[in-house]
Amino acid sequence: MKAVGDYACIQIENTITSSGIQIKNDGIGVCLSCPSKPDLIDKQVLFDINQKFHEHEDKIFIDSKFIMGVIE
Repeated sequence: MKAVGDYACIQIENTITSSGIQIKNDGIGVCLSCPSKPDLIDKQVLFDINQKFHEHEDKIFIDSKFIMGVIE
């Protein structure tokens, strides 16, 4: 699956806290596609979860300007 234009496709994972609560979106994911910023592909990124985004299965599509950083 690929993003187009200024969007990024980010794969998110379900995480489970130590108390057993399942969290689907904590603002961290792996960038699968980002035509406007190809250097982000295959990197773990931090994005603003307060912005509106579209979700499909375990992937989200968000405007690339809402990607705040790369986790190394």
